[in-house]
Amino acid sequence: YTAGRKLGQGNGFPVLITPPYEYASSDGLIGQSATQSLVDTNTGEVIGQAVVDLSPESILKVMFPTVFPLADTISRVLILTTPDELGHNTIVAPGVEFGTTGVIEDFVLPHDTCDPDLEDTNETDAACTRKANFSATVGLMSAGSLGWTSFNRSRGRGNDNSDLEHVFFSYAPVSTKSYRPIDPSDFASGVRPRQSVVMSVGLLHTEDDIRKGKDSHHYQTSYNYIAVIIFVAFVVVLVVAWSISMSIVIPVVELVGFLKLLNHNGITEEIPEIEGGSLEVSRVQQTIEHLVKLVRFANTAFYSGDLLKAYGTLKDARKLFTKLENKKAIGIVDNNLGNLMLTLYRIVRKTGVSKLCDMSKMMIVRRGCKYFNNAIDLGEEALARINDEVGFSANYLIFMQQLSNRFFNRGLFLLTVRGDHPNPEEAERQGWMDLSTCKAMDREVIDNGDREGFEGERDIYFEVLLTRIKGILSLLKLGYEDEWGIEELFDEARAELKAALREPGHTLFTDMDPAGQMQRLDETLIDYYLHYDEAGEDRGFQNINVSMRGSLIIANGAQLEKAAAIGIRMLVEDDFVIADSGLLALKALIEFVKANQDASDGEQDFGGVDVSDLSSTLFRYRQQVAEALSLSLPVGDLVSQEMFRMSNFGDFSMEFF
Repeated sequence: YTAGRKLGQGNGFPVLITPPYEYASSDGLIGQSATQSLVDTNTGEVIGQAVVDLSPESILKVMFPTVFPLADTISRVLILTTPDELGHNTIVAPGVEFGTTGVIEDFVLPHDTCDPDLEDTNETDAACTRKANFSATVGLMSAGSLGWTSFNRSRGRGNDNSDLEHVFFSYAPVSTKSYRPIDPSDFASGVRPRQSVVMSVGLLHTEDDIRKGKDSHHYQTSYNYIAVIIFVAFVVVLVVAWSISMSIVIPVVELVGFLKLLNHNGITEEIPEIEGGSLEVSRVQQTIEHLVKLVRFANTAFYSGDLLKAYGTLKDARKLFTKLENKKAIGIVDNNLGNLMLTLYRIVRKTGVSKLCDMSKMMIVRRGCKYFNNAIDLGEEALARINDEVGFSANYLIFMQQLSNRFFNRGLFLLTVRGDHPNPEEAERQGWMDLSTCKAMDREVIDNGDREGFEGERDIYFEVLLTRIKGILSLLKLGYEDEWGIEELFDEARAELKAALREPGHTLFTDMDPAGQMQRLDETLIDYYLHYDEAGEDRGFQNINVSMRGSLIIANGAQLEKAAAIGIRMLVEDDFVIADSGLLALKALIEFVKANQDASDGEQDFGGVDVSDLSSTLFRYRQQVAEALSLSLPVGDLVSQEMFRMSNFGDFSMEFF
């Protein structure tokens, strides 16, 4: 355990192979074990070891072959390059049974006793010198050297130092490729291969036996045998290392793949089960599952209008991510918390309640500023790191789009809460600066990356445009000037929708057909015209293609007429209508009929239909749609219903894993 722990804390070969020993739970069964340390990547602390037991049969077959037998006078040596805590490194040695372990010097030079207590000091000194010389050779073997040497050793037939025999000894390393993580705290950083020596094999032959000239063919056989031993030992070590590594690597690879899908919002069903792996991998998976479920639950609670649950869950997730020091996840949670603060502020302003989620209006403003500031700081840090690591790439553009969304969210928040901000002028200045930064980053993603940032997710750009339109429109309703240029956003959204219609199977229409996506865009356009009709301004476009099917409305009439024309298009042409879009379209038609009725004293002709009957029919139809839509709203007071409406307003960007 101790030797394995030291290996785990070092940078060498991570697998420790033990000398042979008798298994405690068997009847005299001799074998070996291979261990690999499990290390806490945050602290570097070894917290356990994985162990695989090895059968000695393959080693014995190689060391004592029957197909290519060696001369009986040639002794075999096989040692480990990493000894155990007692210094034992012997697997196979001359003159001893397999399973007898110890220091290889004691087996190769068995009669050279290095004991200072012996009476013959000269003999002891000579024996110690011979063992020290051979220990230097063992050091070369442990270092992975290939070579040969010769030395003298005592024959053991007396105490005379002249009774020595000359021995020739050749040795070669047994090495294998291992893999070390580039950054143990980040699975996605990959591994770095390195060649590691785990054993060393040697052949020992005395000069006397060589001079006898017996079985000279064995010399060539010896060389062949060395090659066979090296190859087979390499295979054995490789299989052991592979079995241990794969038991950990495969689950880690699956975990990395899951994280990549997670970061691109590709996991829409249950989180896949990852089999095998170490306890640490299982704990990482369980932690990620827990955190993902927390964030998913928080977003689900948010969109269902349960803001109290969403707030509590996001706070819990933030605590866990902070303990894990996962800055990317903290940024995602802080962005979503900032959006939640914006939603709470709007509800407080509209309903007049003094507190929501145990927070006053001023506390909501302060916390929203804090969450958004931290989300943007972490986003800028991540973008700079990606730039340093891979430069301008598709991954860089994805991070830039995420950061752009956060700037838009904060700008929208600051301009919305300006009146209750501790420094209103600074809030307005920073808000417009954030929107300007967002606009520039949106353009850079599109122009410089040729939409690389949306590769495989081409529906994202249309969603971004709709979010921007709704956000700018909400600011216009608060009395701000259009410093962004909302007409450009409408033009780009229509162009994006037209391009998608020309491409069969476009991902924009995976969850909603073309008519539904057109209704979403038409809804924002109706809302835009109705706003400026109430303001008494003419804010039309020249040559607007409303239905994208050939129906043109020339922008030289009243805003109300344009809104009504767009509304009647979806009510007449489309088989199904989104409830919210249909309500807004009916509102435009009702106001248009009323305005024309008032202007003409009830004499306006609508195809021979009585104006009063027409107004009553539109009102009844709108009431039916509103009642059907109300079934999806939470049953409760006005605040609960406003929570649901404001959570689905759609003018800011929530982030997902």
